[in-house]
Parts: sequence; C-alpha cells; structure tokens
Amino acid sequence: MRIFSKDEMYNIDQETIEKIGLNNGMLMENAGQAVAREIESRIKKMIRLLSLLERGIMGEMELLLHVF
Repeated sequence: MRIFSKDEMYNIDQETIEKIGLNNGMLMENAGQAVAREIESRIKKMIRLLSLLERGIMGEMELLLHVF
C-alpha cells in the first residue's frame, strides 16, 4: 500500500474531480467505505484467529483433564 502526502492526495483529488466529475463529498464517501471494508476484513481475520486459539486452548485443557 502506498502512503501519500497531504499535497499528493490533494492533487489526486483535484485531478479526479476534474477528469471524472466526482465531487469532494463523493470522494470522501468512497474513502470512508473503503476504510470500513478494510476494518471489517481485519476484524474477521482477528475473529478467525481467536477462534483457532480458543479451540487450541480448550483442546489442551481437555487433554490435561484426561491426564489427571
């Protein structure tokens, strides 16, 4: 992922507004949706990882109970 400076992003926004015809509000809405999708994706990955960890911990606890 490339990170843009404030000035670079301003220039990209202006070019998009002029060439494509999107207004600033539409650009902000699209950016917000992209951020929300990325957060959702990362949360889903974290939930899967936690689920795997939980199953692993529970399995180890069950094994310990059987040993004793």
